[in-house]
Amino acid sequence: RINPISPAIPPFKVLQERFEQNLQRQKQSVPATKPRPFSMYTDHRPNRMDRVLRDIERDAVLLPEQRWPHASSRAPRRAAPVDVGPPPDSAFRTTLATELRRASLEDERDMREALERQKEAEDAARIRRQRAKDAEIAAVLKHTYVSHEADNRRRRQQMMEDFKERRENWEKTKSEMESRVSKRPYLFEQASAAAHVDRARQERLEQFEQTLRDNGLGDLIE
Repeated sequence: RINPISPAIPPFKVLQERFEQNLQRQKQSVPATKPRPFSMYTDHRPNRMDRVLRDIERDAVLLPEQRWPHASSRAPRRAAPVDVGPPPDSAFRTTLATELRRASLEDERDMREALERQKEAEDAARIRRQRAKDAEIAAVLKHTYVSHEADNRRRRQQMMEDFKERRENWEKTKSEMESRVSKRPYLFEQASAAAHVDRARQERLEQFEQTLRDNGLGDLIE
C-alpha cells in the first residue's frame, strides 16, 4: 500500500500491470455459461402457403369486381364482337329541328356579342368620364397646391424676418446688459462702498449728537 503522504511518485505502470493480471485470474476462475438447446414452435407448424394461394385464386374468380358498379365477378372476360350495323350514308342529312336549333344558337351568339360590345362601349365611356374628372381634380389640386406653396413661402419669409428682428432685439438687449454690467463695480467694491457710506453716516450722526450736547441740547437725544 502506498503512503499518500509520501512525496515519491507511484509506479503507475507496475500497478496497472498488476491490476490487469488480477483481472485475468478472476475471469478464468468464473465458469462460462453454456446455453441449453431449445426448439421453436415454428419449426413444427404445418405450412399453409399452398392453401392461401388457392384461396387467392378462388377469390379472383368468384368475388365481385372491385370497381363500380360491382355487378360482375373478378373473373377475366373475353371481348365479344360488336355489331355496328351497316355503314352510314355518305350524304349529310339535316332536319328542321336541327336547323331551328342552329338558328337559335346563332341568335343567342349574336345577342351575346352585341351585349359584350355594348358593355365594352359603356366601360370605355365610363373610363373617359373618369379620366376627365381626374384631370379636373388634378387641375384644381395643382392650383390649390400653387396657392398653398405661395402662402407657405410668404409665411416662411415672414417667419425669417420676425426671427431676424427678434435676434437683432436680443443682440441689442444683450449689448446693453453687457455695457451696464461692465460699468457696474464688482461686488466687493459695492460692499466696500456701502460700508464706507454706513461708516460716514454713523460718524455724521455721532458728530451731530456731540454738537447738540455741546450746546446744551443733550436732553433731546435722550
